[in-house]
Amino acid sequence: MNTNPAQIGAIVPSRLREIRTQRKLSTARLAELSGVSGIAIRSYERGIRPSIQGKQLARIAIALKTSTDYLLGISDTPRAPRNRKKKAAQPEKPRPPR
Repeated sequence: MNTNPAQIGAIVPSRLREIRTQRKLSTARLAELSGVSGIAIRSYERGIRPSIQGKQLARIAIALKTSTDYLLGISDTPRAPRNRKKKAAQPEKPRPPR
């Protein structure tokens, strides 16, 4: 989905509210989970704040178990991508003495 900056202003509020209500979270509970103030979340949902900081967007997306791309309208998939488990670093084998 191609999104220009003018469209983002309408997409973030609607998607934020939509997924928050789907997850059955109040703005207060989302604030607790994300570490973003409830006032800020309500302002984003109402479109009062024209922009959102990257850190806050990431925290909200993690709390909602979605992606920042979805909230911004870049993706139409509301689920966050699964993290691939990294293989634990294997300890190095001791080198024989010379």
